[in-house]
Amino acid sequence: MFQNISGGLTGELGHDSLVYRATSTRASAVPLLVGVVRAEEFFRLSAADEQLGMEIPRRARLFRRLVRRAFRWHRAEILATVLNEYTDWSRPLHHPLVVRDETLEALGDAFVVAPVMRAAEVHTAAGGRAYFYVFDYQARGSYYQQVSRPSRSLEGGSLR
Repeated sequence: MFQNISGGLTGELGHDSLVYRATSTRASAVPLLVGVVRAEEFFRLSAADEQLGMEIPRRARLFRRLVRRAFRWHRAEILATVLNEYTDWSRPLHHPLVVRDETLEALGDAFVVAPVMRAAEVHTAAGGRAYFYVFDYQARGSYYQQVSRPSRSLEGGSLR
């Protein structure tokens, strides 16, 4: 499942050479536009997970594996935080399709959103301008059918 985890995460706030190259070049003179979509990591799921959803124990195993490969210390606390933050506690029952969507949201945040946001932060720290967008449109005939639920906003504001 996570064959190349080091490609998306650099581990415990580590820095990769791309981030440092961005600050040392004249890239900050050019505005940076970065964006994300609703389900960035949909391709990581098996066919059964796509159609039937995912049970909570399977999601816990995936998150445990992710945390174990990305972090060296405080793994139990990080795992507990991830499970807590990506669980919709307002629902009494956790349907497998909802668990699948929560898992996709967590994987997308870890492998796509966090590195993109880090690149934008580095770019602005070097004096450049950065713009961020979320493409949240889903066509009716879309391959990925998300369970409809209200979207979560960021702390301190919304992207909409």
